[in-house]
Amino acid sequence: MADDHLARLLFDGPVGSGRYTPTAGARVRLTGRDEVLDAIVHLHEVHHCALNDGTAWGVLLHALARVPGRPLGDFLDVARKTHETFATYSSTKTVEAHYGPSHGVLDAYPAYAPLHDGMTALLAGVQGANRKLTVVTALARVCMQSPVLEFAVDRGVDAISLADVRAVDLPDRRWARLLAGGPEMARRVAETADDATASTFGRALLDADIGGEGLNVTSAAEHDEHWRTWEIAAYDAVRHELPGTAVLDYAGHREGAAAVTALVPGLRLRGVALDEPALDDHELRAAIIQQMAHDLQEREHIPSRVVSLPVDRLVAAVAATTVINGVPHLFVDVRQSAALADEYDWTGPPPGDGPVVVVRLVDTDGAVLHRVVNTIAELHEVADEWGYRGPVVCCVTTSCLADARWRDAWLPELPGVNAVLVDVEAERFLPGWRAGGTLVRATRLSLDDPARAAVVVLVLRLEGNRHPWFAVGDRITTTLLLDQIRASLGAAFTESALPDAEVEEARAAALHLLHTESYVGFTGLEERG
Repeated sequence: MADDHLARLLFDGPVGSGRYTPTAGARVRLTGRDEVLDAIVHLHEVHHCALNDGTAWGVLLHALARVPGRPLGDFLDVARKTHETFATYSSTKTVEAHYGPSHGVLDAYPAYAPLHDGMTALLAGVQGANRKLTVVTALARVCMQSPVLEFAVDRGVDAISLADVRAVDLPDRRWARLLAGGPEMARRVAETADDATASTFGRALLDADIGGEGLNVTSAAEHDEHWRTWEIAAYDAVRHELPGTAVLDYAGHREGAAAVTALVPGLRLRGVALDEPALDDHELRAAIIQQMAHDLQEREHIPSRVVSLPVDRLVAAVAATTVINGVPHLFVDVRQSAALADEYDWTGPPPGDGPVVVVRLVDTDGAVLHRVVNTIAELHEVADEWGYRGPVVCCVTTSCLADARWRDAWLPELPGVNAVLVDVEAERFLPGWRAGGTLVRATRLSLDDPARAAVVVLVLRLEGNRHPWFAVGDRITTTLLLDQIRASLGAAFTESALPDAEVEEARAAALHLLHTESYVGFTGLEERG
């Protein structure tokens, strides 16, 4: 989108960086040099996603981002302080709860330290890591639950402007009013939530949190209902701190969100339809994974161009340049044309429509060259010319496998081993595995590339299938994916070390990605804004 750099939330520093836009979701660029800071950057962007997806103002940002020419930047600017404070404090404290206190953890991100310190001061009278985090969530949600979606529905998303919204309903105005209440306000909110839940759940969990018990205990899945009830009570208490403002109920955005979603082509949000149950924590994690992308390069988009090399020259060039551990490799990549258009900074038009079959190589200037293979006969010609120079790995994305017409025609003809790159949300394929009783084994690999030490490869081996599946992300994303797959497949899933012979094609394909793709993510079947 035009002026995308102005309509994003950016967490930037010398160690790692992240950015969030309502159209593209979150992208992180991690170094792997500091696990704690990598986790903070990742979770910072996760909290941006969660706040936008679950509030009226956030849903409006999603809608505006998909309507050309609308004032997305204006609406984002008046929520920036709310968003950044919530994401900074929540990510930092969540990571500290797991890794232990880390003095100066935000030294690499000095612009965000005042946001963190201000929130720490506000919560001085609130004890317990989970109580503090949940109060901050309630504060941010109240600020973002303005009755703005009704304007979008009544006037049309293409006609709404910031002038339609009362000043008291702007998120950052609300945020400033709440913070003016000081530590006493935060203490009142927490105590009100304690009183509202203790009669039903007792005080044992609250006392454990206040007493310093770790988040791994107090926020375990069996306590979800307790904390959800506590959060709603805290939310209602925060509402009462803003007399004269129109604050929606905790889930009061859903009716407007469903109406706006129906009006905007390409806008797909989970858990907003009135006949759809609210997302549980498992579904929320899946939604967050789907929005998270990982940069593989220092720049957002690698320069790229399409070339028309004859097959003999193509094979000679690949054999000379695409070498892993001294062995030439031929990679045949299959990608959706929309993904290719988004991945690169193209000189000339990007290739194709629908699944595109290409052979890639890196030019001396760093540009990624795409030689499109237009027919199955030409693919056979490339494979025959390659002969026995080295392994042939066909890296096919799951979004391309979902195209039945392409799959039926091309998949049986692909030479070598197919390494299937997961580029869609796992719920697109897990139900089929579950219904078929498919046994799945998994392992995680770190790649021998110091410049990309944060990259983790999750390799999946399916019983009876010689082709490995793999996903690329960081430690947090791959852990969440493992948890999601384990929860879905149960006893049919195991995680263990796999023999080298079962992971070598996926490892090679992942190393190939590190040098030829700008980023990896899980939106392969989503419309791109």
